[in-house]
Amino acid sequence: MIRTSRKSRSRSSGLANSLNSLSARIVAVLALIGFSLLGLLGSGAAQAATRPNVVLIQTDDQTYSLLRANYRDDRGRIAPVMPNIRALMINQGTEFSNYYSSAPICGPSRASLLSGQVPHNSRVVTNTGQFGGWEGWANSHIYTENMAVRLQEGGYPTAHFGKLTNWYGDAEAGPTGVPPGWDSWGTDVPDDSTRAYYGYYQYMHIERNNQDEIVGPLGTRNYGLWDGVDPESCSLALLISSPCNYHSDRISWLAADEIAAISDPFYIQVDYHAPHADDVAPHGPQPATRHIGLAGRAELPGVNAGFRNSNFNERNTADKSFLTQRENGLMKPGNIRNVTNSYRSSVESLQAVDEGVGLIYRTLRDTGKLDNTYVIFTSDNGYFYGDHRFMWGKGLAYEESARMPLVVTGPGVPERRIARFPGTTVDIAPTVLDITGVGAGNLRLDGVSLERGWRAPASKPRRVQLIEYLHPGDMRGEPDRVPEKPYRLRSNRSATKSQPDKHTSIKVGNYKYIDYDKGGNELYDLVRDPGEMYNQINNPGYRGLQTYLERTLQRWRSCAGASCNADPGRIPSARGFTRSVDYLRLR
Repeated sequence: MIRTSRKSRSRSSGLANSLNSLSARIVAVLALIGFSLLGLLGSGAAQAATRPNVVLIQTDDQTYSLLRANYRDDRGRIAPVMPNIRALMINQGTEFSNYYSSAPICGPSRASLLSGQVPHNSRVVTNTGQFGGWEGWANSHIYTENMAVRLQEGGYPTAHFGKLTNWYGDAEAGPTGVPPGWDSWGTDVPDDSTRAYYGYYQYMHIERNNQDEIVGPLGTRNYGLWDGVDPESCSLALLISSPCNYHSDRISWLAADEIAAISDPFYIQVDYHAPHADDVAPHGPQPATRHIGLAGRAELPGVNAGFRNSNFNERNTADKSFLTQRENGLMKPGNIRNVTNSYRSSVESLQAVDEGVGLIYRTLRDTGKLDNTYVIFTSDNGYFYGDHRFMWGKGLAYEESARMPLVVTGPGVPERRIARFPGTTVDIAPTVLDITGVGAGNLRLDGVSLERGWRAPASKPRRVQLIEYLHPGDMRGEPDRVPEKPYRLRSNRSATKSQPDKHTSIKVGNYKYIDYDKGGNELYDLVRDPGEMYNQINNPGYRGLQTYLERTLQRWRSCAGASCNADPGRIPSARGFTRSVDYLRLR
């Protein structure tokens, strides 16, 4: 039985009715659906609507490489991590291979996606506190000025399922309300940033069901890898007859129910927890029970001997910022085993997400809505699996943390196309408002529509991609901290998580420049050095490029609106790339 919190137990009969209504609609959908992938790849029913639907799907901590990755399963077979994404989106749409998070950490990234503003303008720069997470969101102007509000003003029914941002609501005190812009709302509460896959609460506000209550706990919070979890038989196909509580399964079905119940046009946002780690040992996310052990033979990509530019457990970091050198030692065999287990759990947790994507597509097809629907798949930030010696974490501007998956399908989107158009998280809101025809209205957007990325894929404009990790002190107008120089390396260093400190970074063309608050700069040539192993900051052949990037970064630190998309000018040439870390040692 699904229980309600103390606040909503008096309304348990209403909850039961709403769940019965949900099951009835899903039964109706299943009668239409069928689970044949081959049938899905055919065209859907003709659409009479003139304004398109949009379904935006966002994962949590998914790296760019996991989008197309293969793995060795428990039987030794090679399989894609996300087969539905590959068949239904990559093969049927356009993938953006040059897309980055505006802020590679949960709360600020999600704020940038919905607001279309970089962190220094949205003023949501951390995951908690006055300028972070839900408190920062609710205290910011973007609470009422964002994509969802604008879509609602333009006549679009809107729905959100899953995680909005960190620390939304409280299970005992009740929800903190449905933010402006949303009609249907099934959002996790409370969110204490541990990403519970069971035992979580959700605030359900579904007007058509007369539902407005906190639902839960869904499962038990005291779960382990095999204890207190759904039975192995629990799957999307059985959810209506068996109370599956696994988070990814539940929000997939909520999204499918919404698609089946409402009329065109609509905007639905689905935010999965996976593959974010929870607090259950071993470190890593909790997979659905049916997927536990499936990736038990998967290998870390960086360990593969054929990966020439691997930065896995990077041997020499003398050219890196003092932050990386000071905090992080080489991984030991035990560390590598832990990272491997974490990676395997991530692969397994993404299986339910991929199945949910398949369900969403099948529901769109069999309700006659697929041909008139854009589906956007992305993540909020990436993750480290031993890259640059980091056992886990994110927040830094390195590729594994900041480069994001982004795939789009829909009307007029070319199939099997890879777009190199430079994009960041702030471009999602302008894109959605563009393809729906709603327009930005009075919103001030720091991004641009990515539609030109699939309309004119050969176009490679000179454009700055800004990546920020700021401090609340920046929002309060406090002066920057004095850089800690000289620094002293710890004698007992060991591998650890990434320790993100304030930095502002830009990527222009093939070059990335990182400026750390505590001192140190890094410059990478991503064509010659995709693993970011060789910092060219002291290379005389890159001096003109370095000056150009430093000046450009200073201009973009305070950009707003159109100035965030100005042409940064011709990129100077560089020569004499070197892999000699000793030569490039920071001085």
